[in-house]
Amino acid sequence: MNLKIGALSFGSVSRTVLFQDELVAKRSWLSPEDFQESLTIAQVLPGPNLVNLAVCLGFRLFSPGVALAGLVPLVTPGAFLAVLVGVWVPLDNPGIRALFAGFAIGAFLLMGNFLWMLGKGMLSHGPATAARPRLKVIGRFLIGALVAFGMSAGVAVLPLIFAAVAVCLLWEFLT
Repeated sequence: MNLKIGALSFGSVSRTVLFQDELVAKRSWLSPEDFQESLTIAQVLPGPNLVNLAVCLGFRLFSPGVALAGLVPLVTPGAFLAVLVGVWVPLDNPGIRALFAGFAIGAFLLMGNFLWMLGKGMLSHGPATAARPRLKVIGRFLIGALVAFGMSAGVAVLPLIFAAVAVCLLWEFLT
């Protein structure tokens, strides 16, 4: 199952749907609620959501050994494709480099979406006061602006994620 999902899909969202279809609809190994719980846990853990989801589901349905062994067929097709691209695509060619430059924009947009959803979740919890929603919106804007500035200044993305999460958590508890 993991080899099929790893080879026939692109991106985390499409693979998540394939996992859900296989485990909930076709095999009935999990209820929709149990699958959603595993997906939520996978999204909270650091690292790629799909890898986290595969390990979480493998651990939940089988054993830790099976969970780790299931990662090999899941990541092998993508790793093989990455090696092929690295070997055969002339990345030092300016035209090819320009084609791949857009992926930095995608990372920026995904980071912005992550921060927006994190801030949106903070906005929906806690005591309802008139000042609270306004402060949350201002906080989201400031965090997003700082992350955008850091990414444009060439700061590594991982420290930015940790800093943004820390600021969001502090903002949640202090406002």
